[in-house]
Amino acid sequence: MIRVRLATHIGVLVCLILLFPPAAWADIPCDQAYRVQPGDTLSRIAGRAYGDVRKWTVIYNNNIRTIGTNPHLIHIGTRLHIGCLNAAATSAPTPGWQAAEGKSIKVLTGGNYQPFTGKELPNGGLVTDVVNSALNNTPGVTSFGVAWVDDWSRHLDPLLSNRTYDLGFPWLKPDCRQTPDNTRCRHFLFSDPMFEMLVLLFVDRSGGFVFQDESDIHGKTLCRPDGYYTHDLEKNGRLWLTNNRVVLKQPDSVDACFRMLTTGSVDAVALNEFTGRSAMKRLNLENRVRIVQSRPLSIEGLHVLVHRDHPQAERLIGQVNDGLNAIKDSGRYQSIVDRHLSRFWEQF
Repeated sequence: MIRVRLATHIGVLVCLILLFPPAAWADIPCDQAYRVQPGDTLSRIAGRAYGDVRKWTVIYNNNIRTIGTNPHLIHIGTRLHIGCLNAAATSAPTPGWQAAEGKSIKVLTGGNYQPFTGKELPNGGLVTDVVNSALNNTPGVTSFGVAWVDDWSRHLDPLLSNRTYDLGFPWLKPDCRQTPDNTRCRHFLFSDPMFEMLVLLFVDRSGGFVFQDESDIHGKTLCRPDGYYTHDLEKNGRLWLTNNRVVLKQPDSVDACFRMLTTGSVDAVALNEFTGRSAMKRLNLENRVRIVQSRPLSIEGLHVLVHRDHPQAERLIGQVNDGLNAIKDSGRYQSIVDRHLSRFWEQF
């Protein structure tokens, strides 16, 4: 009887440990550094910090430079910044949020790119907020303003090439070392990244899609809408398209990609985390589609750029970088990111 009871108690204890591991009983406060402990994963840390293991990407986004390209390789003792996701979703307009007309520096962006840019978003979106704050903290910038043109196809040429506007954002930067003849590489200078986002694979829950090694992608059919970037499928020697390692389907919309996924026409949808998660919710696919957690497909920076023919091109990019460094040093940058990510995650 004693043995039976003892076995029963042990069994219950084991179940409790499996369901609620010791690390899950503690809370991790936000807005401060956390040292990685034995047995930690980003998912476990996210569960303790935010009560939601899906938010491991928030921690990864805040610590990309520290962790590197493999989110599952975190070393004991590493200091990670745990951003706050309970930050106020609204805020006062960033100083300098003015129209571009008549200003010494005219900055160009467009809408419908949540959570990064959008007139309807607080302070114009995450990247708009960062750019405004950076330029407001740059010595020598006397005045600037932002213009909104929602036709993105006109931004690089003619609006920036003919210097109607001085700076544009947010733009991805191709691998210019591998493809120096790329149009953006030949004609534009890029700032440091205003924000770095994860590009993830969205797959059918019923399948056994694995992405541990680069070779796991070979032979797969991916989907990304027409007009979206493809350089991440080529960079760092991948050459997946050049060497026909993968098939890329390019329908006219994000929604079309997800329809192709659910009908089995493609193996995965390759999108940045924010666009992909928003589409899953909008299309009510959260029980049908999952995110591959093993690793991101790529990490892409969102940059400010200026045409190389602009007479002040290097000075302008230098000023943007100086301002960005200033707000990072002051903590303002992290506050902006936390606030906008809080607003994004509220919908989930």
